[in-house]
Amino acid sequence: MGGGLVRLKETRRRLDDDNYHRIRVFRHGLATLLEVDELQTKHISPGPLGEQFNDQQSIWLGHAPSTQNFTNTFRGVLSGVFYNGLPICDLAAGLSHRADVHVTRHADIQYVANFRVRLAPDSVFQQILDDFPNLESTSFHDDESAMHESPSGPPGTPTADVAAATVTSPTPHGEWIQFPPRTRQLTDTTPSPLQSHVNIWLLVCLGGAGLVFLVSMLFLVFHCLQRKRNEEGGRQHREAHFVAAEQLDYPREAVCK
Repeated sequence: MGGGLVRLKETRRRLDDDNYHRIRVFRHGLATLLEVDELQTKHISPGPLGEQFNDQQSIWLGHAPSTQNFTNTFRGVLSGVFYNGLPICDLAAGLSHRADVHVTRHADIQYVANFRVRLAPDSVFQQILDDFPNLESTSFHDDESAMHESPSGPPGTPTADVAAATVTSPTPHGEWIQFPPRTRQLTDTTPSPLQSHVNIWLLVCLGGAGLVFLVSMLFLVFHCLQRKRNEEGGRQHREAHFVAAEQLDYPREAVCK
């Protein structure tokens, strides 16, 4: 997917027993879900590794011919593969079209519109095939939808006889499995002790600075009012002194006359 290899710790399961096995991989952000038959393995990447395609130009399904990441050729059936909500098989068969998407098939790859696999009556896949006719002809490729639970029960031994049988009614193109719901955050949002202490001291410092600013403003207002009051008191004192001086000079002028 262009984000490097993602290694999952899972229980070993033999797949070379000449039987068909259901292998599914779901990616939802940093979360990866691997299913091998009824065995599920969940993994969450610790960082941005595998989160996006990283400008990947070519996406290989079933085989990677690169010399650095060489894989063996996949022999089986790929179904329920979507690209931005469009089935890859429909794009490859020409049933859907997008100008920015070009699908190239190898010579030994066939597109089967109605694929039926012959299974044993007690096979774990039998219930899945019985549920297909009940599905509506809609796409279930929704990141926020809930995941349909797999049927419980002991897995059987499916036969290896596979045929593309002709059916009377067309099989709807809908994936019976859905992405896991986003019920929890993919990243750990628990703050570290150091971050908690830093936040507490930051709040204390901001509170202290606000208190000092408020006290300074109150002191400035009090100082201005006190200064204005002193100026008014001094002016009244000077006016009273001037009136008293005039009253003392008046009798002297009268005596001289």
